[in-house]
Amino acid sequence: MGSISLSAFARQIGMSPSNLSQLERGYIHPKRGLVVPSDDMLEKLAVGLDIPLSRLHALLGRLPDQPYQVFENPDAVQLAERFVRLPDYAKPALWDALQSLEALVERRESQETQNH
Repeated sequence: MGSISLSAFARQIGMSPSNLSQLERGYIHPKRGLVVPSDDMLEKLAVGLDIPLSRLHALLGRLPDQPYQVFENPDAVQLAERFVRLPDYAKPALWDALQSLEALVERRESQETQNH
C-alpha cells in the first residue's frame, strides 16, 4: 500500500475523517472516555488495511466478543491474540486450563491467609 492521506483512506473505507482521526489519536471524550471503535468500524479498517480482523482486536487489546474490554497489560493482549487464532475445538481446553489455574491460585492464597 502506497502513501495515502488519512482523509483519502477514511473515504476509501467509508468512515468520516474525523472519526478515523479520533481513533488514530486515541481521543478521550470528556464524558464517555476513550473513543472505542465499533465492530463495524473495525471491519472497515481491517478490509482497508488488508489485515485479519482478529489482528486489529489484538492490537487494540480487545477480545472480539467483548468489544469494550481494553487490556493495558501487553501479556493479556498477546494471550487474546493467540486465543482468537486457536481452532474452535481447542478453545474449551484452554478455558478448562485457565479455570484449573484460577482454582489453584485461590487455594494457595487461602492457605497463605490461614498460615499468617
